[in-house]
Amino acid sequence: MKTALILFSLLIFSAFIVTAGKIPTKNVWGKVIDKETSEPLSGVNVCLPDKDSTIGTITNLNGEFRLWNIPLTSNKLQVTSHGYKAVVVDIEKAHGTDSDFILIKLQSNEKDAKQMGLNSKKMSVEKP
Repeated sequence: MKTALILFSLLIFSAFIVTAGKIPTKNVWGKVIDKETSEPLSGVNVCLPDKDSTIGTITNLNGEFRLWNIPLTSNKLQVTSHGYKAVVVDIEKAHGTDSDFILIKLQSNEKDAKQMGLNSKKMSVEKP
């Protein structure tokens, strides 16, 4: 009986140790689309804007992204893509929920689009 009590006490104590060091986190998932056409955008960078953070991802072919285990203290996402204006999105509403969907609409950046057009003309190959 004494051995069982000691084992039970050790089990409870180790459970407290394991959960005590865990930082509360949240999950965020969503989709990035073109503001004018509503077309999904693939290859868009979605990350935490903190300079010391390494948490980030890119959107898939359907414009979807998922970020897991974001610290509760982080409440913004930075979203960037060539040819579009960069945005910082507030994810404060994700606090207190296990997972939250965010729809992000990016507006075309005409200056970048024109530069990309010029670059593509410079890169064209003429047939002999």
